[in-house]
Formats: sequence, structure tokens, C-alpha cells
Amino acid sequence: MKIAIVTGGFEGIRRQKRTWDLEREVADAERILFTRAAQTEVCRTKLRNLQNQLAAAGPSQERKEQ
Repeated sequence: MKIAIVTGGFEGIRRQKRTWDLEREVADAERILFTRAAQTEVCRTKLRNLQNQLAAAGPSQERKEQ
């Protein structure tokens, strides 16, 4: 819970509330961004591992026939 001394009457209160709303929106956007970045990195690692496994397995029978 935030406590603030707000000057400027109702307009000051509205400005402070808007500031808090914007701070919350920024924090939400940052959390989503970091979560997606982490998920992207996990996917990249999985893809790299699968590509390495595929390369180590050699060409498939289907590719050999072509």
C-alpha cells in the first residue's frame, strides 16, 4: 500500500493516481517482456539441442534416397 502526501487538491490526487496506474502498467509490461524473453531463450536452447541431435544422427533414409 502506497501512502503519499498529495498537494493540489483533487487534480493532484488524480495526477498521483494516474502516475501509480502508469507505474503498474510499466511493471506489468516489463514482467511480460522478461517472461517472454526467458521463454524465447528456452526455445532457442531446445531448438539448438534438437538440431545438434539431428546432425549427430546423420542423414535419414528418406534424404539418402533423394
